[in-house]
Amino acid sequence: AAKKDEFCMLQPQLPKPRTPAVARLTTLRWPVPTRKIMKPSHWKEQLRMSLRYVILSAAGIVLLLLLVRNRRESPICDTTETLPTDRSMGDLWTVCTPRSFAQRPPLVYTVGVGRNVNWDAAMIERFNSIHHGWDPTPRSVSWFTGSPEKFPRNFFFHPYGLAPTDGNLQVELPSGNTDSFVQSTIADSMPANRGSRNKTTIPVLSLKSMMWMLGHSDRRLDILKIDIEGAELDLVQAWVAQRWQPPADQILLEEHARYFPGAKGENFLRDLREAFDRLGFAQFHKRDREYVFVRKERLRWAQMMAPAS
Repeated sequence: AAKKDEFCMLQPQLPKPRTPAVARLTTLRWPVPTRKIMKPSHWKEQLRMSLRYVILSAAGIVLLLLLVRNRRESPICDTTETLPTDRSMGDLWTVCTPRSFAQRPPLVYTVGVGRNVNWDAAMIERFNSIHHGWDPTPRSVSWFTGSPEKFPRNFFFHPYGLAPTDGNLQVELPSGNTDSFVQSTIADSMPANRGSRNKTTIPVLSLKSMMWMLGHSDRRLDILKIDIEGAELDLVQAWVAQRWQPPADQILLEEHARYFPGAKGENFLRDLREAFDRLGFAQFHKRDREYVFVRKERLRWAQMMAPAS
């Protein structure tokens, strides 16, 4: 018996037969999925959390859009600069000087430049701005074409006037005026006019056409300076009638209410302010007959000047 047991121990142990894969799969115990039924209070809590996430996400998007808009339409009149128009007479213009002036050259249109580029030269020297001067009157055209060396750098002259629409206007030099030509319809009503001279016809363009001609249709003017001898009210009221806001951040304007007798002269400034208000501009500064209007989006509430008498 001992030899038999020893013989059995010496025999190799054969492996047990493996169970086929299919058989193994059938013998596995897979977990049975069960649906956990949530109580009504849990559903309400989940809905409340989802709504909270949606509201917070929407608030974040709105805040981001406001920040982007505020970045693009930031106030521009936190700082100002006072620059001379006529050094001999002490005429000064106060303009808003935003931070963007230091980042890129401001684009400026000076309409009715006459024969005086002191303000433009001061702006160019201070901010390296790009200026386009407009004036079709004979004396201005003769002065600029005859003395191009008088141009400050970055200044470009164009012999056209500004009007609500493109076309031609008849102008004349009223008595008492040495340089300033006036539309004939306005000169006839001037109280101090005792006879005009040098009547002529000048070409005029709308502001939209001016900007298109210079390739600025897709840009916004940093400053639009207007001195058009009494035609400013008709121009601004025409913009209101056309429902067109001039693409400018600030408009510098010299008023000529003294050219009109009676009710029109008395109501001239009131009508002018009302027209600018309807265009989305607020009065920011005033000195004598010189006004500065700024787009309301670029002003803080405290900077909007109450109308001065």
